[in-house]
Amino acid sequence: MSSRSLTSTAAHRLAQSTLKPASLAQGSSRLASTTAHPSRPAKPLFCPARPARLARFPTTLPTRTFSSTAARASSSKPESVRDLEPDNGLYYHPTTINVSDGQTQTQTNTWALSYLRQPPSSPESKAIVAFLLPPKHSPKINLHAEDPATYIRDNPDRISVNPDFMRLLHDTLKHDAVPTDDLLDFEASTRKSGWAHLTDLRHPLNPGRIATPESIIASVAFVDGQLQIDSYEANASYRLVTGYEGPMHLRPNWQELIRQKVRDLN
Repeated sequence: MSSRSLTSTAAHRLAQSTLKPASLAQGSSRLASTTAHPSRPAKPLFCPARPARLARFPTTLPTRTFSSTAARASSSKPESVRDLEPDNGLYYHPTTINVSDGQTQTQTNTWALSYLRQPPSSPESKAIVAFLLPPKHSPKINLHAEDPATYIRDNPDRISVNPDFMRLLHDTLKHDAVPTDDLLDFEASTRKSGWAHLTDLRHPLNPGRIATPESIIASVAFVDGQLQIDSYEANASYRLVTGYEGPMHLRPNWQELIRQKVRDLN
């Protein structure tokens, strides 16, 4: 793909992702320089302060499967709803889980976040991105009475991320998205050697700036104009939800890759 075919907006995005991951810890705004050993790019280092710890994925999974449309129509359980940001492709599905405080378990009505329009086939599905958790001070609250899109923004740390989904996300980005991504390929061909960041779109950036560590999903090296797929490294500081920006927002083509994967596995 030639540089002429890219829009100025795409060019801006490319300029925003050219720092080495190590520069995040240094707070530098300079563009990444050519690596000292082009054939062996330095391993990315993410050294920002760790974000608030997210709640663990429930060890006791939901007590019953997701209801069908017909079943929901005859019960008080709400319908699945789309997120406030329609372009992020996320949906909330009503379900019930057991939440433990380390001593006792409390059954609570809540929501499961997913890229599927219909409820996942089971509570163990890899299609579930995360479960919303009740506030610590009100573990018995009925979250079905809450708007999930508003609740998750007001309580970004009250989620339980599905580790199976996160593994699927990174595997898909590494093996399916990166090798065919025109923006990453263009950056590699023009900058020759360095690191590129796979960033979340929820936070628009000004030209010449890079995303904050909590919005960088992963990084990949490029050497002599070629992407080094095996150098792909997930960023442990990435946050699936932030209070001021909401849940994750992947590029449209990445969303479709993830949606197809979870649909096939669901």
